[in-house]
Amino acid sequence: MEARLHVALACEVGIARFSDHMRHNVLVDDPLHRSSAIARSDNIQGGTPVFAGTRVPVTILFDHLEEGESLEIFLRQYPSVTREQALEVLEAAKARVTLGA
Repeated sequence: MEARLHVALACEVGIARFSDHMRHNVLVDDPLHRSSAIARSDNIQGGTPVFAGTRVPVTILFDHLEEGESLEIFLRQYPSVTREQALEVLEAAKARVTLGA
């Protein structure tokens, strides 16, 4: 029944708007979306998720960790990001990964 409703909605509002609707519904339950450490605004970095109160994109933290750098190095390079914010983002990412497990 729900699938038919989504198909009907797609026909009514068009595929692009349907995609936005689905993205919003998925993100509402997403731990990363609910994190107070993350902010999104079209006026800051074009809507890219950033650490709240900064212009530092959240993805930079993951890029640094992927490159083998420590959290300490990241925090030194981006002093506007607090340790608490970085840890909250990492915890939210962990929750997101384990959400369906």
